[in-house]
Amino acid sequence: MSAFPKKTITIKPSTRTFGTFHVLAGSHCYMASPVRTDCQRKQAINSIIGTQILRDLEIPCAMSFSMAMEDAADATNGDIDDGEPLLVTQLPVNVEQERAYDILPWDCRSRIGNREGFSKLLAADIWLCRVGPQRAIYVRSPVHGFLATILSRGDLFGGTAWSTWKAPGDGGRMMFRDYWLGSASDAHSAFARGVEAINRFDVETLDKCYQACPPEWMRAGDREIWQKIKSELEERRLLLPTLLSECLDKGVFRDIPLVEEENMAPGEIRLSA
Repeated sequence: MSAFPKKTITIKPSTRTFGTFHVLAGSHCYMASPVRTDCQRKQAINSIIGTQILRDLEIPCAMSFSMAMEDAADATNGDIDDGEPLLVTQLPVNVEQERAYDILPWDCRSRIGNREGFSKLLAADIWLCRVGPQRAIYVRSPVHGFLATILSRGDLFGGTAWSTWKAPGDGGRMMFRDYWLGSASDAHSAFARGVEAINRFDVETLDKCYQACPPEWMRAGDREIWQKIKSELEERRLLLPTLLSECLDKGVFRDIPLVEEENMAPGEIRLSA
């Protein structure tokens, strides 16, 4: 695909949360944003590396990649120059047959068909140090109700700080409802599934993820920083139960505390206040 058609798509009921623009190529939909500033460069690298890690963890995540815009249309957030580098995320939507939403009411929770895989994000976001708001879309499925997919993850690895020791949920943006968890046992099970997947992950594959980023996005010293992040991730996955407890103690999760359920086994993580 060398260029996007001059046509836009609206993701209902709101597109404001995306902060980018949407384009159609046949029946496929893409979310694209320019990479102009150093912050945007770091967020784009985070997205490419982070989405690949999440996909390796079998968490439903849209693939992000880089490309140059050619013959670009005037986007909703400003002009895009020909040849300008873009971060592109392919949305899992067949626009000719499906509808997608960026917001679902809480009472639709039981209708999310892939909620088990999606909820592993509770552990993954703490491990990878997510510091921004959750961004997902929900595609209506005739078989599964809705299928949830995480979008580009420029807010991983401490965001533009590029340090996984930055406090997860900086700004109080992590919420249990981001993961569609409704009880303490829900949250414990999701966390355990996430930790199991993370423990199977080969951190050495981070080098391949890094190499997937465009060389022109890299700066002197970047590779050394990412080698340091790789070492930090090795340490952090051994500390995941402790890191979750710290998040709870520091009040990182800002939504209504979960009601603790009875009959939890000794040693299980308690997620109520």
